[in-house]
Amino acid sequence: MRILHLLDPASCADEGLLACAAALAIDADHECWLIASGPDERRAWELGIHSTDRVTPRPRPMLIRDPTVAALKHLHAARPANAPDLIQCWSPGALHLARRVFGACPGAPARCAVALRPPTRRQLSTPADSDLATGREVAVAFDEPTRAALAPLLSRAGPADAARWRPTIRLLHPPAFAPGGPIALDRAALRASLNIAPSDTVVCLLADPPALGDAARMTFAAGVVLAAGHRTVSLIRRDTINDRRAARYTRAHSRRWGLILADLSLPELLGASDIALIDAPSGVPTCGPVAASLALSMAVPIVTFPGVLPGWPVLRAPSDALGRIAVPIVELLESPHLRADLAARARSWSDHARASNAFPETLAAIWREQLNIPAPSALHAVP
Repeated sequence: MRILHLLDPASCADEGLLACAAALAIDADHECWLIASGPDERRAWELGIHSTDRVTPRPRPMLIRDPTVAALKHLHAARPANAPDLIQCWSPGALHLARRVFGACPGAPARCAVALRPPTRRQLSTPADSDLATGREVAVAFDEPTRAALAPLLSRAGPADAARWRPTIRLLHPPAFAPGGPIALDRAALRASLNIAPSDTVVCLLADPPALGDAARMTFAAGVVLAAGHRTVSLIRRDTINDRRAARYTRAHSRRWGLILADLSLPELLGASDIALIDAPSGVPTCGPVAASLALSMAVPIVTFPGVLPGWPVLRAPSDALGRIAVPIVELLESPHLRADLAARARSWSDHARASNAFPETLAAIWREQLNIPAPSALHAVP
């Protein structure tokens, strides 16, 4: 199978890059196109995507003649004679570009679009119905909430159409990462570079992309934890919304708890942290199952709100009220037994996920289904 991976870090963020890097381990003839600037290309390299053709993204998305699409068409025209069998799109934005570049070509390749989180209707443009109906595309989600949200977006009619499309959306297990994560990190050196003392307890906001998170909500939660008698350091990725407001808030409280804003990849963020918080403003989690799987593989306990990541080994607040997220954080800080139990559950979950190896197998099965390739035989030759 000749697979072309189309990556748009502006919409797929680190979770998409990590999932793509895991998919590259599948035995197939892979090629990557990265729609990115220099910093995004460096981030992709750090996360395990080493072989790409890069196209600089469009400077203004409202241009009538999109230079990104023109550059991709030029790259496609300059390819060798062998066209890809399938285009693996790691975001709805990448799917939109693939439609514009390949959709009008005779014998256009099939497409597989992964939604890391529920997309907007604008991200899934109108050709989706016809392409899905003819089997040219397949939509994939990592969790049931995203799958449920995709169904009405794929249909242009009412609930009946949504119910008809929902069974066509495939579900994937998230990638299972090696113990310690996909890249080697020196925790002590990383924390020292961020001016984190060895005795500091660091709670990170697990948000990907960072703009999904709210730094002001995070610092308020840290203030509630302080009122319960525990000082923590909030570690937040740069470009999180309300970061300046959060800085003013901590200054107004005489910096009695710490706040660090840093440009970090997801593995670096978790490598420097003791606890990971998945926020859910308006009920929408700030990251997807890929980031949660990474946190579990790195033995970082996750605290979150009710209804987020059902069935996962995480610690949940007793209610959706923002201040109540302090309850599981304080429980972890005060109970070594609880921390050890949660760490053991995380290791067990990660070990089982690695043993089942479900992500690459199910993704390859979807590729074979789209290309009408029979599954490999389970029979082995007897010596």
